[in-house]
Amino acid sequence: MSDDDKHRARIFLHRGQLAQARAACEQAVADDRLADNPCALSASLGNLGNVCALSGDLEQAEACYREVLTIQRTEQNPQAIAHTLVNLGNLHIGAGRPEKARPYYLEALDLLTPLNDDRALGILYHNLGMEEARQSHGEQAIAHFTEALECHRRIGNEEGLALRSEEHTSELQSRETISYAVFC
Repeated sequence: MSDDDKHRARIFLHRGQLAQARAACEQAVADDRLADNPCALSASLGNLGNVCALSGDLEQAEACYREVLTIQRTEQNPQAIAHTLVNLGNLHIGAGRPEKARPYYLEALDLLTPLNDDRALGILYHNLGMEEARQSHGEQAIAHFTEALECHRRIGNEEGLALRSEEHTSELQSRETISYAVFC
């Protein structure tokens, strides 16, 4: 039954029907708890957290991600842990608490760097760069944006390159380093 609920949740989410997606995710979580399957429960809770975040229920999303993190730490999967840490950091950004996001991002960075997960690192460096830019720490923002660009280049992520190049250029222009911005 859990697989059916998960499938329905994906369909509802794709359609933007968040209330129905949430109900299906909640049922999948209940089924996975009954089945005593930590790996499946972690995935279902992560999906529920994502739906809650999209719905604006940041408190419930955080509760889901924290439970996911507990399971993942028990399972000792550094890549999964890092992705959940980024989700928690993003929640704090969305809630207007950037000072609480940074520790999550930095722990994720520590986990992802030795894994050479350039896709995730590109996103994470971008998030760090955005936060530095918001705090008017231009040099640090540029350094993080540059790292994000390098990660996207290494894996050939053209969409990531385009988005990060635009943001990097914008930050450089705001700092009046036009000649370097043109280079980007």
